Amino acid sequence: MRIVVSGYHGMGNTGDEAVLEAFLQGVRKVLPQARLTVLSGDPESTERAYGVDSVSRTHLPSIVRALRDADLLVSGGGSLLQDVTGPFTVPYYTGIMLLAYLMRVPVAVYAQGLGPLRGRLSRHLARIGLSRAAVLSLRDAESVQLLRQIGIGRRDVHLVADPAFALSPQDSPEARRIGDREGVVMFALRPWDVGRDITPEYAECARRVRVELGADVVFVAFHPCADLELAKRLAELTGGATVITFDMTPGQALGVVGSAQLVVGMRLHSLIFAASAGVPAVAIEYDPKVRALCERVGTTHVLPAGVSGDVLYETIARAWSARERLRAEQVLSVDELREGARVATELALRPLLDGKGEGGARGCGEGGRRVPRRAR
Repeated sequence: MRIVVSGYHGMGNTGDEAVLEAFLQGVRKVLPQARLTVLSGDPESTERAYGVDSVSRTHLPSIVRALRDADLLVSGGGSLLQDVTGPFTVPYYTGIMLLAYLMRVPVAVYAQGLGPLRGRLSRHLARIGLSRAAVLSLRDAESVQLLRQIGIGRRDVHLVADPAFALSPQDSPEARRIGDREGVVMFALRPWDVGRDITPEYAECARRVRVELGADVVFVAFHPCADLELAKRLAELTGGATVITFDMTPGQALGVVGSAQLVVGMRLHSLIFAASAGVPAVAIEYDPKVRALCERVGTTHVLPAGVSGDVLYETIARAWSARERLRAEQVLSVDELREGARVATELALRPLLDGKGEGGARGCGEGGRRVPRRAR
């Protein structure tokens, strides 16, 4: 059995690598004999890290050869079908799906976060790509709602959870160093245009966290090529803050996040890691997917992107004082999401488990075991 995996892999983004690692772990438990080929921005690195075959995600002949021998294409997870990060994102991922359909390879849409889809072409391509999927699972209710809005009314849509919830933490020197400190507030921010330079405000906020709350401040770069420069500048302006670059395995990154006492997260997977590790969080919503996650895990401290440094500090201070209560309240919802993440892999593999090819997974929620609820 050969499985081709399409996603934002090999691009240095810890969140997307967490999705891949969680999927590979799940496959090896359910179908240990399966061979996997990952479409990657850095095939050699992907092969070394995960022990899989890998080809360039942009080299069409290599993609065609991989699909020619494939029994299944898995598309996801993550926010693949959205047109915020660029005009070519939706055409690329739906193009891979359509190529698989032309080659009679069944497609499993795996725990994706759908949207935003602002353009008519994006919605049209997404509708074409998603409507023929053998398995269709989405990670939040807002994605399911958008699916209906673009004209896909099929009933066999499964509401699961982000695959990263299935990851287990791994030890690392960085996690041990953070864990040895009495109180750590961890910032996982990303560059985002809000019409003004808010870096000095947020550096002052972090300085107040150190001085007024008595906490150590750590800035982490989830996607180093995008986040590291910002993290270093914030640390420099704050004075005395630590910077950690996530050039490590996703499990190790989860361990680092889990060593903090509070996370201030803009990166979605910083919030997923925090929830999974039982760490309370303050979320900065730059994308609807952030609020969707917070609603599922019970995170109540949610602020809009561009919020002032003073408001951010006041929110951090409230969350810090209530961190033990917030930690306890978060545990119950995370258990359900962890199960949803695990089941998402079983759903994605259903065409191979059933042996029915394209369309074989339709309606599988009725008779299958441990399948999460269908989206209504």
